[in-house]
Amino acid sequence: MDQDPRIDQILEITKDTNRIVHKMRRSMLWGRFFYLLVWLILILGPAAAYYFYFQSYVQPYIVKVQQLEAQLQQANQTTQTYQNQISSFFGTFTQHSATSTGTTTR
Repeated sequence: MDQDPRIDQILEITKDTNRIVHKMRRSMLWGRFFYLLVWLILILGPAAAYYFYFQSYVQPYIVKVQQLEAQLQQANQTTQTYQNQISSFFGTFTQHSATSTGTTTR
């Protein structure tokens, strides 16, 4: 039995198409892999660089900023205490003057 040459030609075209489709899928998978790899490097790279390299340089400044914040909070509390003392001091004058003016006008 002799095969039809058109069938052989179709078989060759099918094999070639199958090979091309497999290459396309493989290329697509590698493309996805490298796309994710680039994004991971862009996102995790700076975080890792800070953690392993820059943190030792930045840490002293962070400590100084925290100390400054604590001093500012303490100054705020002191100012609040002074404001309360001043308002209570002047509050006693306004209470005495209101009672003394109220009693003298009768």
